[in-house]
Amino acid sequence: MPRTRNEALAAWMAEHKVTTNELAERLNSAIADFTGSYGTCTERGVFRWLSGEIAWPHARQ
Repeated sequence: MPRTRNEALAAWMAEHKVTTNELAERLNSAIADFTGSYGTCTERGVFRWLSGEIAWPHARQ
């Protein structure tokens, strides 16, 4: 199945001037707020979302 770039995520990140590393950190902090345990999202994971390699984040994210 061909990959489809996640243009919505890319546009949101550009609009809010958020880098892949910053998005991963923000997501991990939000997970910690909700669960009490820091998340494991990485910059590479965000790149994979953007490229369409991963179409949907893990349930925890």
